[in-house]
Amino acid sequence: MRYFLWLLAVIGLVIIVIILLLPGGGKKSIGGKQFIDYSSTNAVASLIIDAPEGANSTHQAVRIDVSQSQVVYQELSTYNYTVVKQQTFTNNQNGYDVFLRSLYFAGFLKGNTNPALASPNGICPLGDRYIYNFVSNNQTLIHWYSTSCGDSTYQGVASLTVRLFQRQVPNYDSLTSDINF
Repeated sequence: MRYFLWLLAVIGLVIIVIILLLPGGGKKSIGGKQFIDYSSTNAVASLIIDAPEGANSTHQAVRIDVSQSQVVYQELSTYNYTVVKQQTFTNNQNGYDVFLRSLYFAGFLKGNTNPALASPNGICPLGDRYIYNFVSNNQTLIHWYSTSCGDSTYQGVASLTVRLFQRQVPNYDSLTSDINF
C-alpha cells in the first residue's frame, strides 16, 4: 500500500511538472483574456526603438504599432516623440494572429514587474532602448523594455522580438537608413 501511494505521488508530481513546463500554445491569460484571442480585438502591440541619449533637437526614435487591421511605422524626433514621418500598411486578423503567436513564443509576456524598474529613462544612455507595449481598450497590459547594454525588464528573447516587429514593416531597412541607431 505504501508503494502504491508513493507511485500516485510521483505520477501526480510528473503531471504537475508537465503542465508547468508546457507553453500552452499562446493560451496564457493577460488582462483576463487568452493572449492569442486578442487577434480579434482592437489591441495594439508596439515597439519603440529609442536612440542613444543626446540633445533634444537631435534625438530620434522609431515606433511600430501592429494591430488587427494595420501596421503603423513612425519616425519620431525629440524626447516628446514628435512624428516626423509615418507610413501605414494593411494587416488582417490572420496576420495578426500569427504575429501574436510569434510574440508569445518569443516570451513577450515575460518580464519583471518591479515598479522601481518601470521606466527606461536614463538607462543605457549611450545605447539603444527597446520599449515593448501591449494596449487593449486604452489599458496598458504589457510594458517592458530592454537595452543594447543588457539592462532589461523584458525576460523574453529581445533580439527575436525586435526582429518580429521590424518584419511587420515592408522595407524596414530602407525606411530607417537615415536614422542614427
